[in-house]
Amino acid sequence: MTSRSDWFTASRVRRLQSVLEELHPRAPGFAQANAAQVLWPTCGGPRNEIADLLDVLTRSGLAQLQAKRVYRTRQGERIIQMEANRSRQELAMVLIRRGWLHDQIRQLLTVATKDATTLVCDTEIAREVSPQLVGVLQVWPSVVSEDRVVVSGELLIEIDSPWSLIPSVTPAAEDARMTIGKRGEAYSFQLLRHNASRPKDVLWVAEDDETLGHDIEDRSSGQLERVEVKASAGKAVRFYLSPNEYRQAHEHGSEYTVHFWGGINLHLDPAKEFKQLRDRGYPRVFPDLAGHLSDGRLMGEPCDWLVTEPIVSS
Repeated sequence: MTSRSDWFTASRVRRLQSVLEELHPRAPGFAQANAAQVLWPTCGGPRNEIADLLDVLTRSGLAQLQAKRVYRTRQGERIIQMEANRSRQELAMVLIRRGWLHDQIRQLLTVATKDATTLVCDTEIAREVSPQLVGVLQVWPSVVSEDRVVVSGELLIEIDSPWSLIPSVTPAAEDARMTIGKRGEAYSFQLLRHNASRPKDVLWVAEDDETLGHDIEDRSSGQLERVEVKASAGKAVRFYLSPNEYRQAHEHGSEYTVHFWGGINLHLDPAKEFKQLRDRGYPRVFPDLAGHLSDGRLMGEPCDWLVTEPIVSS
């Protein structure tokens, strides 16, 4: 199953709702092998997408797959019991909260204007950078108009949060270290945005270009600060620098900062974990990384050797 936001077209989101409604409300449910036969007459669309729709619901905590049988979870049942409009809104909120639209949310945050209570963006611009997200937001009648997208209240809390920016992956589906790293980057990006007088001046550049040698650019203070984010399951400050990161740290000096998040646990809900880590004093911030390395506040040592066969001249 892809985790790309552009998969979540309006028709697929409607089909997600239909599939959720057709699932049995408790175990043992029906056999996973019979899913297409049971669900397709109601939800329609391509039969080969039934497995993907079930995967989204399962990874979102709305369906349970056990002993090759599938059924609704208590959270899924709660959504189904709601009034129709509220049910659609709650499903949309789950998709946002679980990070399925993470890349389009990041793009919207980059182009929108935000104050303490409201996020506002020109509708044409929002549709250009976040088309499927805008489609999902339309289940709230007052959010998307012809001229503006206006997000406030509980919906703003969910969109303008680090957990909505973390791709919806699991350690089994992707390397755990990469998943931990994405959490750290999302936590730092959101922290820097919340502390900035102009949140749009904070850009998560590594999501678009991983070759820069840093993850986030913060121009909110009037000068460019390059922030490299390191994250670990361990609590001790210990991280690796790529050769490019090492060069960039020394080239940019005081404009190159490292954020270190320790004690990340992928089994914790990011919303709870973010608060816990902040209460523990994370991230550890090391401005001017090269200065920290040169004066001994941090210890660095080379750990890789490039080995080649010598070229024999003819």
